[in-house]
Amino acid sequence: MGEGKEDVSSGLDLADVRFAYDGYVGVKKKSDQTPLSSYLGIIILLFGLIIEALLLINYNPSTCAAVEVPSFFDCGSNGLILIICTLFSLVFFSFSSNKKSAFQKRTNKALLNLAKVSQFPSESAKLAEDREATILSHAKSLIDEQ
Repeated sequence: MGEGKEDVSSGLDLADVRFAYDGYVGVKKKSDQTPLSSYLGIIILLFGLIIEALLLINYNPSTCAAVEVPSFFDCGSNGLILIICTLFSLVFFSFSSNKKSAFQKRTNKALLNLAKVSQFPSESAKLAEDREATILSHAKSLIDEQ
């Protein structure tokens, strides 16, 4: 039985497996965080909704029909502020989406690197179902074997 373990781990450098495992865990922790841009998008959208609601509450049609120029807050914005805030928030949401996509690519790259370093079978590493759990358990078992 001892020969089987030596044969499996003889081609492996456990320090490289440990390094790849720690690298994957670090990348995974960073990718689980919500980007600041998504919070900014939500804040801008809520700001627009609140301003638009205040304008609707203060809407006074009698002053809007008058000959003199009424104030902006008396006549409302006809949704202009909400549209502007929605467009600004969409910019932040798209930036957040791009950032999450980049984090997902880095996570997948780190996971495939861990599979390669730990000599996980390549045909099993490409399967989408429970791929992460199986690769991590394989690498963890190699590290614990040490």
